[in-house]
Amino acid sequence: MEDVAVTWRPPARHRVIGLLLSVGIEAAACVCVVQAFTERGGWGLAPIGILMAGIGGFFIRHVTRSSVTLDRDALIVTNTLKTHTVPLAEITGVSATPNGLKISRTAQPTLTARAIQKSKWSVDTGNQMTRADDIASDILAARSRPISSPSPSETPKRSEQPPTHKPSRVVSCADRQPTTTCARGPAQSQHLHAVELHRRAFLCDAAVTASP
Repeated sequence: MEDVAVTWRPPARHRVIGLLLSVGIEAAACVCVVQAFTERGGWGLAPIGILMAGIGGFFIRHVTRSSVTLDRDALIVTNTLKTHTVPLAEITGVSATPNGLKISRTAQPTLTARAIQKSKWSVDTGNQMTRADDIASDILAARSRPISSPSPSETPKRSEQPPTHKPSRVVSCADRQPTTTCARGPAQSQHLHAVELHRRAFLCDAAVTASP
């Protein structure tokens, strides 16, 4: 019940009986309207037919629309003319009565759910094992349940792999811009060559001078 909404409607037999009565009222209303236009002096039946048509439509709407839905965190009460959404945290009590479920709310007037009614006979005899009593108990139990947390499958998983570090690139002499230590231009090479020749000549002269 925590994840799936549950909807309660009037018992099937009540809905069938109410629908048949509503259709009968609508048929009688049509007869009154037809007689009002076809018979002499029958205009007095027109207001009666219109009134019966309205009553029949009201009962049809009540039978097909009334319901109580228990969602994850709210109670949705759908009456004949209006729908109310009550957070479960605001519900202070639920009781079954012949007029419907009486839902007490925090700092709000009592709300009546017409779809679920307890018979007058059960109230007089003190019977607490009716369908309406069971629904009231389910609503009270849902009010005290903890709010469900998202399942692990719904929680985004973070990567557990350690961050990978790219190896630092060793910059070789060929990758650098030409400098005095990595690359030598033509002018510098000629200068060094001249220095080397001068050094060799000096060594040669020193060796000749030192010989006897």
